[in-house]
Amino acid sequence: MSLQLVFFGVILVSSVRQIAAAESVLSGFREACTNEGEEVKINMACFRCICKNNFVECEQESCPAVDDCYFYNKKTPGRCCDKCIGCLHEGRMIDSGTEWTDPDDPCDHYKCVSGVVTRSRIKCHTPCSSPLPLKHGQCCPICLARIPMPQKRPPIDNSTD
Repeated sequence: MSLQLVFFGVILVSSVRQIAAAESVLSGFREACTNEGEEVKINMACFRCICKNNFVECEQESCPAVDDCYFYNKKTPGRCCDKCIGCLHEGRMIDSGTEWTDPDDPCDHYKCVSGVVTRSRIKCHTPCSSPLPLKHGQCCPICLARIPMPQKRPPIDNSTD
């Protein structure tokens, strides 16, 4: 039977022969291409292939970790990865693991994890009495650092007595 298999990042047009139970031998050749840098479509899901140095090279799609995900969708045919359930926030779907700051109130910080949005409020400590005015998108005021004035030194006397 003839299959296209990925082996060490290069497409091989291969034939698989069953030698013994659960043991296979691959034989084949590298697939050539001519349009350097162009994406090459293959009939294998979960791989992205490009033409590089006149040969088709593929990388397997990387999947985001679902270790800290409470609810996730199992991968199904046509999908490569399990996917953590995102969050619905103010009418928008947000991917799990995304963090953002409210543009109208930059002291509000949000995070979506497995369908749950958490909000944290940043508290500022301003150690000076006259901080710089806040700029748009800035949460905490900034104090100007005091730079010590150079002290006058007495002139150096290079004369020898």
